[in-house]
Amino acid sequence: MKKTLFTLALLISFVSFGQIPSKNYTVGKYIQGKNYKAVHLTGYGTDVSGGYDTPSLRLNKFDKGNVNLYLKDIFPFEKDENLEVIFIFQDEEKNKEWKVTRSSFGCQNEKYPSIFECFFVNEITNISTGEILDSNIKIAEKLISSNELVIKVGDDYSKEEGDSNVCRFKLKKFKKRFKKVLSSKYFSKDEELMN
Repeated sequence: MKKTLFTLALLISFVSFGQIPSKNYTVGKYIQGKNYKAVHLTGYGTDVSGGYDTPSLRLNKFDKGNVNLYLKDIFPFEKDENLEVIFIFQDEEKNKEWKVTRSSFGCQNEKYPSIFECFFVNEITNISTGEILDSNIKIAEKLISSNELVIKVGDDYSKEEGDSNVCRFKLKKFKKRFKKVLSSKYFSKDEELMN
């Protein structure tokens, strides 16, 4: 009963003083899976009407050494729509925009088979300098060195309609989790049992 009254009082104070938290935040978690380690971040996006306002950025490292970096719940990805994905590392003064230049699709939508819910990032290229980060480990290291990432996603249709999604992930407080995924000091559940 005391807990319920406290929660109600807290809610009333938020409403009274206009202090209800906004959606402009990033939450994240470290996951120790059976045969992998992962960090999953949920940020915020501009596509509220399409339901893509809570995008996800995920990094998985499997026991066999494979590293996946992918976006989920960010856009209805279609292969033939000239998809363009731009990473913007906000804390860099110049040359901050990187285009995804090698990618693949996953998590096919059962209801709409031409749409994929996951977009795997394999390479990014700096738009100004042409520098290429051609592995997920290099891209993850770039994420670790940055405090904030903005991702712009659009295709032919969304650009025509002015409906591209702009997503934001605040990375600063999740750097240790990214490092933990890449580190050989931390294990999946299977590896932990074997050591």
